[in-house]
Amino acid sequence: MYQRIMEILILLMDELGGSSSSLDEMDQLSDDLIERGYTEQEINTAFYWLYNRFQKESTPLYHKFDITPPEESAHRVLHTLEHRYVSPAAFGFLIQLQHLNLITSLELEEVIDRATALGLQSASVEDVRMILQTILFEDNGFWAGTLRAYGIHRDDETYH
Repeated sequence: MYQRIMEILILLMDELGGSSSSLDEMDQLSDDLIERGYTEQEINTAFYWLYNRFQKESTPLYHKFDITPPEESAHRVLHTLEHRYVSPAAFGFLIQLQHLNLITSLELEEVIDRATALGLQSASVEDVRMILQTILFEDNGFWAGTLRAYGIHRDDETYH
């Protein structure tokens, strides 16, 4: 289920980038996602995750969707040793997620560290997605507790 939520998050941030969206546009996005085969629970969870992710700062939520490259003087590049463990496509995927504000620089570093620690030989985009899901939704992390309270569980079970 977390993989599908990550897919929705990426689609939402791609759609919401650079514009402030009205409720009608959000409804249309939800309808489009349902047509693509996502469930209402998955869509609601993704919106809930985005809302909580950007709620921490005082800027209104719709301003957070203005996707611009980080205004840092330097950009992260892989060390020669890291190239063995993270494929160029996977690293590009991580950079895309960072530019979409879905992950922080620290989360990007944690993904690279875990891929290196696991000894994955040239981790693919799919490998990186799995690592990232554990970071964003892990059992002892903030999001897992929040999502568990919302009725989302690793085994796709809900409390009745």
